[in-house]
Amino acid sequence: MKWNFKWHDTIGYYTIILTVLITITGMCLRPPLMIPFVIMKSASIPGSTLDSKNVWHDKLRAIRWDDNARQWLVSTSDGFIYVNQDFANKPQVINAVATPPVSPMGINVFESLGDNRWLIGSFSGLYIWNTVDGTILDYFSDSPYVVSTKGRPISNSLVTGFSKDLTQDDVIFDYTKGADKPLPMPQNLSDQPMSLWNFALELHVGRCYTPFLGPFSELFIFLSGLIMTLVLVSGLILHNRHKNKHNKPNHTNHTL
Repeated sequence: MKWNFKWHDTIGYYTIILTVLITITGMCLRPPLMIPFVIMKSASIPGSTLDSKNVWHDKLRAIRWDDNARQWLVSTSDGFIYVNQDFANKPQVINAVATPPVSPMGINVFESLGDNRWLIGSFSGLYIWNTVDGTILDYFSDSPYVVSTKGRPISNSLVTGFSKDLTQDDVIFDYTKGADKPLPMPQNLSDQPMSLWNFALELHVGRCYTPFLGPFSELFIFLSGLIMTLVLVSGLILHNRHKNKHNKPNHTNHTL
């Protein structure tokens, strides 16, 4: 026990910066800390894979040919742009106010509806966008989109896909709800158990606790990280106090 305690104490002391860094950065991958970090911009870390002289590096998300405008309509991490057919001219950046919201996770639906209208879908919802007059309508309510700078960068409709070829009606795929219309599925897939990888992921991000924690399940990562950080920091404080106590010189007076 003495040997185990010694090395547990020593290794923990010299790796605490790394463990605290891992804990805090993990907290930033989920709400609520994720929200301000998604909105903020920062320069690429020198020497990292994102540190590239190529201006298109890690910017492209999707590209479609706009038959009406006779240009390429490109979705990037910085918004939508128009580029001419042979990419010879400078790209035209479309004002973000006149474009539908796209989740930081990327665009999932990018369909031309004709007459300068596009169907744009992501974790921020599903919208019908007119690229000429800039009108944006919510696909589900048919109401105009209102820009909001508050709240989460995702919608109640986590749109992951769209198809007009599977049934007579449009089929919308949602991350949590699945397809919004019944679709046939092979028997060997309909009763297939969850893979161990997916189960581990659900445990890791806390989604499997939703039936018990309800809306608080989204705070699982944040609260777990906060508790872990407090344990690490308080452990360091106790370590330093214990070390100083044992290193303190003994001033016992000796009388003859």
